[in-house]
Amino acid sequence: MPEFDFLDASGQAFSDERNLFEYVDRNDVLEDVGRNVNIIGSVNNFNTRREFFAAIESNFERIWGEEEENLELLSANSDGRAIPYYVYYDDDFPLFITTANISEEMPDTIEKFIVSQPNIGRFWISMQEMDSMRARVVREDPDVIIPFFTGHRSKYSDVPAEKREDVTRTMTYWAIDGRKTYKEMRKKYGILPTNIRFERPDQYKFGLKQEGIITHQKGTITKAWDLFQSQKERQLILKRAINSGGAHSVESGVYPDHRISSTKPWEIDLTKPISGDPLEGFESRLSEDRWKFGLSEFSNPTNSRFSAEVIDEDKFGRTEIEGNWKSIRVYPIDGNDIDPQFRVFNFVQDHFDASCEPMEV
Repeated sequence: MPEFDFLDASGQAFSDERNLFEYVDRNDVLEDVGRNVNIIGSVNNFNTRREFFAAIESNFERIWGEEEENLELLSANSDGRAIPYYVYYDDDFPLFITTANISEEMPDTIEKFIVSQPNIGRFWISMQEMDSMRARVVREDPDVIIPFFTGHRSKYSDVPAEKREDVTRTMTYWAIDGRKTYKEMRKKYGILPTNIRFERPDQYKFGLKQEGIITHQKGTITKAWDLFQSQKERQLILKRAINSGGAHSVESGVYPDHRISSTKPWEIDLTKPISGDPLEGFESRLSEDRWKFGLSEFSNPTNSRFSAEVIDEDKFGRTEIEGNWKSIRVYPIDGNDIDPQFRVFNFVQDHFDASCEPMEV
């Protein structure tokens, strides 16, 4: 049990997430774990706490913890091996904490769970926000090292590039001078980060992935959690905007006892009009593997509007998008799964307008 309960949290009560991570740091409980510890952010769209835990218990085995408590220890099965997962409950953004391997053990445990649940989504972070978080760490810790990063650029990106702006690029870089190299790559080739690792000798070492995953390797874990925490306010605004849309029913004016189903949109407000040139590459950009979208319909853009219907490749739900150059309205046609709606917003932010904002209609 001590090895499985790698946070040594059995019998402990924590008033909030900060209290949990400060406990972990204060007691050096991760010093002898022997594996990376992954903090997986999620978006909770269940109506009640009971519904959330009912979904949890249909996919994980509870080892300890009660439903009214914030922290539970769970077990998941991966290729016959029991994998520990803690879940820290939050009405909006629960955290999963695990020693599961990202490439081999997470896909058939936590990732499978998230994909199967319409009311759970990943804590997606746009590339623009990834870059802002990188800048924050460097600003707060001027001697931080970036030994690894992956970066991406679409040829339609509005990020300035000194060399060949019309080339789509993906790059991976390993070296002690990654901090300076990233800045050079951003300036010369217009890339933005999708995965980045930070290290301050004798204090911390952790990585951040665009899917909302923090990988703790050594040192304090509170620093990594603080970085994650900084995104919650923005994500909450997005979640509320998304939930203002979706399927609705209204009374029929002809038949009083009948209601008519309709779909209400949520909106992405743009700070600058979308020109025709970027829209010409809409399909190729949407088809990038990381978005997990397919395009079933796309109207030829005119001077006044464009429209598209995208298909979520995870669960095949449809979302209609209508733009009028100043704003984009998003219609979740098949339900209102939270994960693809987050991806739609990040797609717009990374490809059309870095300063766009989610809004209720």
